Amino acid sequence: MKKIITELLLFFSFVFFLYSSESSFNLNDIYIGKEILKGNNNYLNTEIPDISLAYLTKDELRILRNQIYAKYNAKFISQDLSEYFKQQKWYIPLCSTIEAEKKFNNIDKLNIAKIQQYEKCVRLFPIEGKDYIKVWQCERDNLGEGFIDHFWFKENMNYSFGFDNKLFFSGTYKLYDNCIEITITNYAKEYFDNSFLENLCPFTLCFPFEKCELYSETYDKYKNQQFIIKIGNTYLYSFDSRYLYE
Repeated sequence: MKKIITELLLFFSFVFFLYSSESSFNLNDIYIGKEILKGNNNYLNTEIPDISLAYLTKDELRILRNQIYAKYNAKFISQDLSEYFKQQKWYIPLCSTIEAEKKFNNIDKLNIAKIQQYEKCVRLFPIEGKDYIKVWQCERDNLGEGFIDHFWFKENMNYSFGFDNKLFFSGTYKLYDNCIEITITNYAKEYFDNSFLENLCPFTLCFPFEKCELYSETYDKYKNQQFIIKIGNTYLYSFDSRYLYE
């Protein structure tokens, strides 16, 4: 019996590792954008997590994008950016932004493109989202249907986010033309070991949102659905689940 319990614990630890290592919605990553803005440029050596971009304001996203130029010692024409980065101890203005771009590696280019996605989010007029009231499962290759992280959007503009039948966080949401605003009012502390979150709830995230029409040749892959959705940089498709948490 002890051996069986140990094996089950190892299995579920592995499953959660798969979730936490690949999910775009891992709350443990939310602080990374803020850390970069504090001057921790080491985080710019890897892809910036979507959830940390969703937590930043438009002004913060602009600074973050230009910080990639600043780490290559770019000079800024905009006075506010020039003054901001001159206050950073690590910044030395030496070259033009064009010269800085020539030094960009693939990670830099990827992060610039991602930040620009979030900068384009416009929250003016909420829209109805009756077509989206269902369970949306993230597209992942390593686990089977129903055993993957998913959003459950409900009629009262509430939602739940979980993995298998485990609830990770929940709250309310609003849809706009090109983005979705997700407010987190509750989260499962046992799954997220992050002191940054302790006094944060409730807090709001804003992700780019897109409805993706499918062509007939892709129907089989997505079980004949007419469309899938994209939140941030994650594609999700709907599925029927009979055993989800309430």
